[in-house]
Amino acid sequence: MAATTMVLFQIFYLIDCRFLDLPIHHVQFFSNPSVYVGIATVLLAQATLVYFPFMNKWIHTARFDGGAWGFSFVVASSILITIGVEKWIRYNYFKNPNVS
Repeated sequence: MAATTMVLFQIFYLIDCRFLDLPIHHVQFFSNPSVYVGIATVLLAQATLVYFPFMNKWIHTARFDGGAWGFSFVVASSILITIGVEKWIRYNYFKNPNVS
């Protein structure tokens, strides 16, 4: 579950950092469609790691249910708040010419 959460952290980070100076809600969702091909590939690889028996045995992982995916999703999405605050601080305190 920790590996899945880290993968989801990276996906949310990638989505939010497509533009370093714009908040996520100001960026068109499909401004870079190749990002979503990469995300689908990573999620497929992660599902393989979690659900294929040979991967469970080889990497010592275990299957988990939708609740575990949901928990990992919620925890990983917290990065959106962190990056949003960081972008806000950068915009308001480091790029604003009116701040002395």
